[in-house]
Amino acid sequence: MDTRLVDEALFEVPEEKPTAPAPAKGLVDKTFRSYDRGQQFLLPPSIADWVPEGHLARFVDELVQEVLDLGPVLRLLHREPWLSAL
Repeated sequence: MDTRLVDEALFEVPEEKPTAPAPAKGLVDKTFRSYDRGQQFLLPPSIADWVPEGHLARFVDELVQEVLDLGPVLRLLHREPWLSAL
């Protein structure tokens, strides 16, 4: 091997000083759902697929989604976490 080619660089590369290794990250809290071999759906089914038009469940679903203001209830649950366990 010709050592002249090794000494001739196309551009200068600054020398890097060795640094201390990064500190290890702490353990990550993970939660896993239980495994059910009999599960038939990957995602929960849509209410539109299971409940016929005009059913009371559709009315309640629409009422909760579009009419009711759940803000005060959610703020109370956020402020008082023990209520969500009831």
